[in-house]
Amino acid sequence: MKLVYASSGESIERLVKNLKLNDVLKLSSGNEEVDDEFILLTYNEDEGEIPTIVKNFLDNNAFLCSGVYTVDNILEHPYTFNSASSKIEEEYDLEILGKFDDDGDDEDTIEAILKSF
Repeated sequence: MKLVYASSGESIERLVKNLKLNDVLKLSSGNEEVDDEFILLTYNEDEGEIPTIVKNFLDNNAFLCSGVYTVDNILEHPYTFNSASSKIEEEYDLEILGKFDDDGDDEDTIEAILKSF
């Protein structure tokens, strides 16, 4: 299973590095395509919106997505914390696998995500 992720900062990059997975794709344009099932890891954009790059990617690849994890900071975004995952669930009918308040090195977060692989 592939991990596809979008990152806007260090926390998701650190998390992906700590997962130590072999099959990983970082979204750079949203125009990427995949051939196999994947799990998506993303963040919130602005006020809890789905990042544009993620929307573009899911428009063409959602049918292969096995579920979604989101990472956010509850102190910085108390009212929109991990809202993107709920919007992805609604718009693309995808399962939310987890919502995390993480800086990328929490062992419980790493363990929870690895169980999906």
